[in-house]
Amino acid sequence: MQVFMYSFLVNRSLFQRRGNSKNLVLDESVIPKRYVRVILHCMYTDRIDLSLIDPSRSGLTEVESLTFTGRLNPAGFEEAMELYQIGKFLEFDQLSQSAEDIIVEQLTYESLPAVLKWSTQSHGSGWVRRQAMIFLREEFHNFSGTAGFLELDRGILIEAIQSDFLQVIDRQGNKWIYSERVAGN
Repeated sequence: MQVFMYSFLVNRSLFQRRGNSKNLVLDESVIPKRYVRVILHCMYTDRIDLSLIDPSRSGLTEVESLTFTGRLNPAGFEEAMELYQIGKFLEFDQLSQSAEDIIVEQLTYESLPAVLKWSTQSHGSGWVRRQAMIFLREEFHNFSGTAGFLELDRGILIEAIQSDFLQVIDRQGNKWIYSERVAGN
């Protein structure tokens, strides 16, 4: 498996040689080993199978994972975000595009704030951001009553409210949302 990765990657700095061995070892500080099976699978099938991620090779212990994320295992969209960034680094477009598809497929009221925050960063995906903003505008009325609504960045909220495609019940509701959330803070 390591030889396949060598033939796939051109950047030799990702690998180390161990002694006189012909085996190459992937530099885990750049690409975590837990994603190697997913990357190889995607090379041959053009699909990402998140079940191939090795949970025993997670960078966090169970206690650290619960402390930092509040969950024992990361959500699928979080794993896909990491795979997207790995795909961009390796210039492996199919991996990046498949990861984007997973992120958008898993958009929910709970995941929307995290996805929007990630996608607006320099290493995030512009396409995912556009899809998340469409989701926000279409689900605005229902989403505004959830705890995730309060987690949204002010700039994102202003952009959504100023959109001609925002789905709200009436103009009065739009005025209230604007005055309470955007102008009030």
